[in-house]
Amino acid sequence: MKKNWSAGHLARAAVLLALLTTACAPMVPDLSGAEGAGSAESNAALDTTIVAALDDSGAPPSTVVTTNVPSTTVASTTTSSSTTTSVAPVPSSVTVGVWTATPDERDESGQQFAATVAVPVMDADVEQALYARVVTLVEGHVQSQIGATLALWRSIEGQGERDLTGSTLTMSYEIAAFEEQLISLRFFSNEQVAGSGSVKRQVTTLMVDLVSGVAIGLDDVIVSGESRGALLTLVADGLLSEYFEGDDDSFGLWAGNLAIGDLDKALLTPAGIEIWFDELEVGPPDIGVPVVAIPYEQLGDILDPAGAGNIFNSDAA
Repeated sequence: MKKNWSAGHLARAAVLLALLTTACAPMVPDLSGAEGAGSAESNAALDTTIVAALDDSGAPPSTVVTTNVPSTTVASTTTSSSTTTSVAPVPSSVTVGVWTATPDERDESGQQFAATVAVPVMDADVEQALYARVVTLVEGHVQSQIGATLALWRSIEGQGERDLTGSTLTMSYEIAAFEEQLISLRFFSNEQVAGSGSVKRQVTTLMVDLVSGVAIGLDDVIVSGESRGALLTLVADGLLSEYFEGDDDSFGLWAGNLAIGDLDKALLTPAGIEIWFDELEVGPPDIGVPVVAIPYEQLGDILDPAGAGNIFNSDAA
């Protein structure tokens, strides 16, 4: 899987990067770096799928809804179509501790496509105000991903006669950590625009402080100042060893410009900190969606002694 990348390969990779606007299903490595499985602490994954129209695979969908889309005029050309929406099966509910996640289906439609969206809804046997804040954060995070994709599709529609029938967005999330004081979630999205022949894979993270009911980020976990630079060194070393087999030249071509601002997709787990990257962000497509998992014992003074990371760090004072 690991390759040395010449200048020619780099040029082709750059072209591929410009063309890749959508993604196949992400492989979620566990904390040891193996692809294809979530961490031991991930209690469940819930799939969310937008499908603009039933594809030609012949596979029966779990739910089929036919929608007549009204005629629209785009670039002086009138089009009219009937699209079929298929909804992938999702679990009826997922329970983690006192929190429960259930899918809620909604309609999201454009001029040349119709889509049904199933998004996670959080519920919990906790104080009502805290519940409302966490629900709002999770809901907003998912809807921002869906909204960005639908906005892109609508902009493509407005450019001419292109038919978006078959464009899809598949989303899933995993609960990476859950304690009385914190919940950590990973969100994966795979976007494919009809006719593009390529996919786009992305990942986002969300951590919620269950004491205050607010979202927290990397700067709430590590010491301010030079600690980001120290963490960057650990992340770069992890990428070099795990994904480039120590090949400095290949690493330099793909991730040589890695900066402290690229570390924001951070996630706390019981084993350590995960730093995630989108496909093609720091490496060639064959490494998928990379993650560097750093155990707490390697973080040392990088962790803020008063920060949320010490919920799991047994060595904390």
